[in-house]
Amino acid sequence: MSILCRERHPAVLLLDHHLLTNVMTILGFKQTTPGLKVVIMLTDEDGISLVNLKKQGADGVILKSDLPEQWLEAVTAVAQNQWWSSMRLVQTLLNTPPSQPGNDFCTRELMILQLVAAGKKDKEIAQHLHLSERAVRYHLERLRTRLGVQSRAELAVAASRLQLPAP
Repeated sequence: MSILCRERHPAVLLLDHHLLTNVMTILGFKQTTPGLKVVIMLTDEDGISLVNLKKQGADGVILKSDLPEQWLEAVTAVAQNQWWSSMRLVQTLLNTPPSQPGNDFCTRELMILQLVAAGKKDKEIAQHLHLSERAVRYHLERLRTRLGVQSRAELAVAASRLQLPAP
């Protein structure tokens, strides 16, 4: 597979997570093919952490059972340097019982997500929630880590996919 990537120089590689081994890693593919974006395919039962896949270098995650339109959306988004995740995976993450630490969002974080999705800036969020801008930035960093995204734009996209009610 690495040889094919080196020879063909694909922009985006769709990779079944079952093909990953200690020898074949996401970062390994990216090292052999500069600029390569990797979308990992999962089944509903895989139970793989979005955050862990992001840390391993995945640029997107999609379920094999997702609709063709979602596959196209995923590949397009990843090709445009945006993190992409199947909505069902994000919903599963948000609906995980609080007994599993790290997956539950507090009310304040949900409110911040709603405001980010609405296009509000840090200062506006701080004023709306009666927080300091520093506290808002702290929560935003935590949310980016938990949702496996890097930028505010990716956070806004993830928040809008969660279909949270308007603030």
